[in-house]
Amino acid sequence: ILSVITATLDHLPPIVEGAADNTLRQLLFEYKVNEEEDYSTAARILSGVRMETTDTSSVYYMSPIERCDVFVKVAECYLEEDLTVEAEGAVTKAGTIIENSGITFVKNDDDDDDNNEFQGDRAVECTIARGCSKSSMQLVGS
Repeated sequence: ILSVITATLDHLPPIVEGAADNTLRQLLFEYKVNEEEDYSTAARILSGVRMETTDTSSVYYMSPIERCDVFVKVAECYLEEDLTVEAEGAVTKAGTIIENSGITFVKNDDDDDDNNEFQGDRAVECTIARGCSKSSMQLVGS
């Protein structure tokens, strides 16, 4: 039944009331990751999340940070299955969102790095490869 639900998600009308399709994608993503450990399928499901970037009144509007978070999760899933090309694509998308938004992340710990300020792909790589959590990062800019 999960395969039918997943296939149906790709054939929905342009707008679904209350962005229910995104909610369903998030639930399927969590199930695939937490219960089945099927990371590549989880990444493909989450990649289909609809993200409106300009119309803040849209049910699909997501802030740059929310959109970046989606792509970071997708990259992490692909990396779990050593799908580095797919992961790099997600990292690039997240980095582009950060760069276009003027967002800078500042790492808030006593890491040995001389430069704890990151932008674009470097901020995303920090999040994924070095395990920087949202709680250890500070948002600078808009």
